[in-house]
Amino acid sequence: MLILASAGYFFMSRSFTLGIILGGILIIINFSFLQSTIIKAFQYNPVIKKKKSLLIAKSFVRLSLLGGIIYALLKYDLADPIGLAIGLSIIFFSIVSLGLSSAWKIRNRRVF
Repeated sequence: MLILASAGYFFMSRSFTLGIILGGILIIINFSFLQSTIIKAFQYNPVIKKKKSLLIAKSFVRLSLLGGIIYALLKYDLADPIGLAIGLSIIFFSIVSLGLSSAWKIRNRRVF
């Protein structure tokens, strides 16, 4: 996120850079809440097992809040839509780069 925001700061407009930063922060917070929801859903706890519908409802509320925040950012022109989309894709970029680096390490181990 730092690399993309720095590039946006030097080469693009302020709203584009703000879109990258806000999108990155939103998606990181979203994935943090998603992680806690998934951990709670897969723990063996009889009380939690009975409340799966509550966990599903929390997920819908989380996604609705995320959608509402994105809508407000775009409606009031606080962030550039393309910058926001790039910021929201930061997790995707991180997962792909982690996968590629892991594959590269495995490939190098087999060669040597």
